[in-house]
Amino acid sequence: MKGFSKYLISLASLLVLAGCGGSDNKDDPAPEPQPKVVKLVISDHKDVLSKGTSDQLALTASYDNDTTQDVTSDADWTSSNPDVVSVSGTGLLSAVDNGIADITASLSGVTTEKVTITVSDASLSSISLSVNRSDTAVNEKSQVSAMGTFSNNTKIALVNGVTWKSSDDAIFTINNSGELTGVAVGTANITATFDGVTSDPLSHEIVADEATSIYISKSTTSMEKGENFQFATSAKFRVQADEVVSVEWASSNINVATVSNSGLVQATAVGETKISASRDDFNAEPITVTVVEAGNDLVSIEITPDKDVSSLKVGEKVTFTAEGTYEDDSKANLDVNSVTWQENTEGQFAQWETNGVLRGVAAGFSEVRAQYDGKSSDLVKVTFVAPSIVGIDIDDDTPTSIWKVGDTVQLNVFSINSNQDKEDITNSTNLIWASENPNAATVTNGGLVEFLDAGDVKITVTLDNHTDDITFTISPKE
Repeated sequence: MKGFSKYLISLASLLVLAGCGGSDNKDDPAPEPQPKVVKLVISDHKDVLSKGTSDQLALTASYDNDTTQDVTSDADWTSSNPDVVSVSGTGLLSAVDNGIADITASLSGVTTEKVTITVSDASLSSISLSVNRSDTAVNEKSQVSAMGTFSNNTKIALVNGVTWKSSDDAIFTINNSGELTGVAVGTANITATFDGVTSDPLSHEIVADEATSIYISKSTTSMEKGENFQFATSAKFRVQADEVVSVEWASSNINVATVSNSGLVQATAVGETKISASRDDFNAEPITVTVVEAGNDLVSIEITPDKDVSSLKVGEKVTFTAEGTYEDDSKANLDVNSVTWQENTEGQFAQWETNGVLRGVAAGFSEVRAQYDGKSSDLVKVTFVAPSIVGIDIDDDTPTSIWKVGDTVQLNVFSINSNQDKEDITNSTNLIWASENPNAATVTNGGLVEFLDAGDVKITVTLDNHTDDITFTISPKE
């Protein structure tokens, strides 16, 4: 009987505990939100593959919590032309046939920029190198480019998959993208290797950082008689930040104002003079200084643009000058660096590049004004319009002589606007494609070309009244 009583007590205790279990506590912390993918980047790829070979891509995701992760096997991979390049679910490329294909990857609603792969059965013969400047300063960066020449004399720029090497890392280093960084003064060699082929060495010199120009960095354009003002001059360098330097000063009219060896300007009489500065082979842009009678207060400011501002293109710049009018009706240019420049869109449509220089960043209008010595100018309305398309361009990197009968190639088209900016419009439904000889080659509405017969054939694309074309030389099928 005692055992049965213990059993009942234990059972009751369990039921009580079960009733107290579970969690309906509203104060429990909410689960941490999962980080979101904000960017995907494909890496470790080659731009050119030999027919029948493969290449493993890598995919890195950047998240909104500033972390990164390899997601190569988690993404959806896509090839624009699987008959040329196929891609597996793990990012493994297979070069199937001659042609060009674009590879992309998607994850969580985010898609990479496309990677363009060219497949050719021609072998790489040689690599030539070039640098975007004749020399590089210490701590300056330069870009090295590699151009591959293939056995069929086709030239293709080699961007990805190149192994770069500096003969002396103490002189300069070079990363996987061909970006060279100067380390110390001297000369070393650059080589590049792709698919087992190595370029001839290219010698490149690293020089000391040096000044490229000087400018008067502290000045005024209006002074009262008897007033002093300290001018200063700074130098611009190839790499390092601007710094104040000593110069030789001069005044064009010492009867109006003099300037000392240290740049101290003393206004001695009413009139106008130019203050100039020079150093070595450099001359700064002179500053015009107007000297007025003491106590001659500023009455108003007027700002003037250097061009018509009723219809500027987005990206275009306009330069304003400011003029002050004084109590005696005299006028003087005001130093743009001493004036406070304002625009009313908080950078939505326009931004100040430097004092007095406004650049349009989006279509719309901005109202600008200047303030100086407690006075404000009237507002000036500046209107920016979207740039217009001035031309179209089939991708210049498309090979024209590696193709055989039966091959296909995807053409990419870019629009060129009035600012000379390019935009990929390959997928635009407004493009009109045409083949000069449909019996030799056909082209789809999306720009996919199929070669049917040997010989030369021209493919044309049109957008409104803009046209571009490309001519291919096709070899017989082996």
